[in-house]
Amino acid sequence: MGQAAPHEANVDGLSQRGPGARIRARVDRVISLADGAPAEAATLVDELLTDLHERRTGADDPLDDETRDALARELVSLRMKLAISAVPLPTGYRGAFVDTVAEGAMWSDWKLGVPASVTVAQAILESNWGKSAPSYNLFGLKGEGPAGSNRRKVVEYKNGRRRVKTALFRAYVDVGQALEDHARILANSRHYARARAVAEDTGAYARALQGTYATDPRYAKKLGEMITRYDLDRFDWNPRSPWL
Repeated sequence: MGQAAPHEANVDGLSQRGPGARIRARVDRVISLADGAPAEAATLVDELLTDLHERRTGADDPLDDETRDALARELVSLRMKLAISAVPLPTGYRGAFVDTVAEGAMWSDWKLGVPASVTVAQAILESNWGKSAPSYNLFGLKGEGPAGSNRRKVVEYKNGRRRVKTALFRAYVDVGQALEDHARILANSRHYARARAVAEDTGAYARALQGTYATDPRYAKKLGEMITRYDLDRFDWNPRSPWL
């Protein structure tokens, strides 16, 4: 992950004075601290992300949406860098896969409240580390996707019995589109209301997905094992975002 330069992106809407300029200065400061004082930088990143999040829900001097989100994306990218600096990624294809999906999962966490650790663990399980993800369908989501669909076999459980079925699965143009669709569904579908109610507890969130997102009776346990084994909870952001 490359470090973003303080003014690498053209962020429209940042005036020379007022809240935009003050936040830009704070972002630049935390970027400058990232290499020499990573622990302090990590704390400041979370404070800034909290500040930006609160501005979406009625804080004084709100920034326009485009500016706020551009700044938040810059901070999420830096947070990703700090997270993998503190705890290195696994070696080989596993680390490469986590590196591919974790930053997008962190963005979904900040934006929509979908726990990043669960998103990454689901992507690992549902796609077998990206090895079984036709048309970038990392999450085993059925139906018609932005890029159409494709037919393939799936294992399901009913009354404790394992069955193999054929179904249509969503297709995407890239990993980012798959991550966005997954987050949108978990954030808005009534099927996941119970998970949303316990989003601050990733264990409870994972258990709420069992029987709703997946029929595997060991689904929550498998997610938990992945989160623990690969320290995926380092990608979670707190406090949790309210569901939109």
